[in-house]
Amino acid sequence: MLFNTPQFFPFFLLTLFGFYLISARRRGVWLLSASYIFYCFWDWRFTFLLLLSSTIDFVCSQEIQKAGRVSEPHLRKKVQKKFLLFSVVANLGTLSIFKYLNFFSDSVTQLLYSFGVQTHPIVLNIILPLGISFYTLQSMAYTIDVYRGKTEPVESYSKFLLFVSFFPQLIAGPIERANALIPQLTTLNGASREQVWFGLRLLLSGYIKKCLLGDTIAPIVDTAFASPAELSSIYLWEGALLFSLQIYFDFSGYSDIARGVASLFGINLTENFRLPLLSRNIREFWARWHITLSLWLKDYLYIPLGGNQRWFVPVILTFAISGLWHGANITFLLWGFFHGILLLLFRSWRKHFAPLPYAVGFMVTQVSVCTLFVLFRSPDLSTSLQYLKGMYLWRGSMDTNALMLIVTGFVFMVIAELPKGVSLKYLRWSALPYYLRYPYVGFSVLAILLKIWLSPLASPFIYFKF
Repeated sequence: MLFNTPQFFPFFLLTLFGFYLISARRRGVWLLSASYIFYCFWDWRFTFLLLLSSTIDFVCSQEIQKAGRVSEPHLRKKVQKKFLLFSVVANLGTLSIFKYLNFFSDSVTQLLYSFGVQTHPIVLNIILPLGISFYTLQSMAYTIDVYRGKTEPVESYSKFLLFVSFFPQLIAGPIERANALIPQLTTLNGASREQVWFGLRLLLSGYIKKCLLGDTIAPIVDTAFASPAELSSIYLWEGALLFSLQIYFDFSGYSDIARGVASLFGINLTENFRLPLLSRNIREFWARWHITLSLWLKDYLYIPLGGNQRWFVPVILTFAISGLWHGANITFLLWGFFHGILLLLFRSWRKHFAPLPYAVGFMVTQVSVCTLFVLFRSPDLSTSLQYLKGMYLWRGSMDTNALMLIVTGFVFMVIAELPKGVSLKYLRWSALPYYLRYPYVGFSVLAILLKIWLSPLASPFIYFKF
């Protein structure tokens, strides 16, 4: 079920009203049931995979805690490592089968063919379970934190199932930590007045970003990437820059809606975006873009690989794996790899030279990000190379209409943040006068509803395919 479909609204309202009509001690079971029903709307068969993954991590965490009572240190660590390894292998193994088996099988086949060995790749004709990349990381991180002693295992099986499957963030995050989310799922006292208004502002912000901005940009982007060889350089730059805006509006819009829905239940989810396209360097970009994934990779991959003590290899590996996490394609791998290279170059520059002026740093960052987004958006490597060739080996004439569309997109990026109450001094939602605030809300809500109800097909969120 998509947030931007008419079917979602009765489901959400029924879940919300039921939540407040029943007693607090039954609300957890109510939300758990609603979350599994929500997932069933996509494909009921994969609810069993979600349940199995959650059950494995719940049992493993319980066994890790029990092993902690063993008096012999060597035996205690051995047993705990066994269950941790079982959890990690089960999670990554499931993810690999559904997401990466065909990719690696094809890669091995091509490698063997280059040495004169002909084989047939193993191909599984299965679809990727929705949200598996997100709930796998969230559930696995819980087991790792229990092993590290950073969190106590939850005693209630149903509470843990709800932690993994909570419907607002089940499909595309934010990727929550147990210490932050499970205590909130334990109390479930409902939303305060502040949380209600905050949630409504987030919902408005998210739907503006997704329905009015991201989906409006999408056809222009699709045209640019469908036939890059036939377009002039200015239109290719337009397509690349507008895709940066599209994916930002789309994904941060989802995150805003997820946080807004959760806030109406009295649950605070982690902020996932902080105006990343206004960053002045690549490090700042990654501190603002998909924040929960960046923190997950830092805590569970980068630091275990050696972190700042062995900074070159951990950075490259972390970003390359981040690329593969987004999809089983060489383009995603290269996208992550080059982002790692950019971060290393930034570190070296900062160590030996003065920081760039804000305007220069902003331009360098945005050009770098949108250039690499060509790899992210292209269906294959040949298309991305063709697109980049057209961008940087100039052809055609300058078009002021294309330039104005790019500038307008960045202006709307800032405007879309207004309802969320961003911290920029003169752009705070509360700073808007009433004669602007309420017409803005009214026209936005009307436009969103018309867009959702009149569109023949809802546009899926981009990150659903990851």
